[in-house]
Amino acid sequence: MTSIALAAAALLAAPSFAADAPKTPAAKAAPTLSRVAGKILKTSVKTAAGKKGQVFAEGRMTIVDEAGHTEEYLVDAKTKVTCDGKTAAFATSAVPGACDRAARILYDARKRVHILDLKTAPKADADDAKGRANVSGEIAVTDVIAGKISVRLGGGTTVDFKVGEATKISLEAEGKPSTAVSFESLKVGDRVEVHSKDWKTADEIHVRAAPR
Repeated sequence: MTSIALAAAALLAAPSFAADAPKTPAAKAAPTLSRVAGKILKTSVKTAAGKKGQVFAEGRMTIVDEAGHTEEYLVDAKTKVTCDGKTAAFATSAVPGACDRAARILYDARKRVHILDLKTAPKADADDAKGRANVSGEIAVTDVIAGKISVRLGGGTTVDFKVGEATKISLEAEGKPSTAVSFESLKVGDRVEVHSKDWKTADEIHVRAAPR
């Protein structure tokens, strides 16, 4: 047998240390994050027992983006929350009327928010909704005694508004001039557009009655 053949046989007979070497686990890939911005419509918070009492566990946040779409996102204790560049608590900052401008939301495929950058609304924004619909949807609930209307948006989210004596309510029909109507005349299922400067009280309600 030639020396070359002997060397080849020796290599084949030798144990394969490379094959038996323990495999290094692959690094966990970072989640792909999407980005959105908008205005906070409503939030909810869940707490859990901690060493110093109840602490923040998780929260949910419904926003409307610049295109008028609404979506709900999950916030937990790992979410980095800031308001005007400073670290903030979700429960007290991310609420309508406070730090309710979501300038940047980075979220994963489960809609869990990793980074939430909030901003307080400039005073000039108080009239930015004038002349356009803040919320479009259908009436889910009307409560004449309490003076409240709930509007169901896309995806099943509902937003509540107070209705007072100053609220202007008009019925609109195609090809006809709008006419003033009473709050009592509104029915569940009617399509409405609600104008509100503070997202709490309805300044105007434009309704298109559902077929009856």
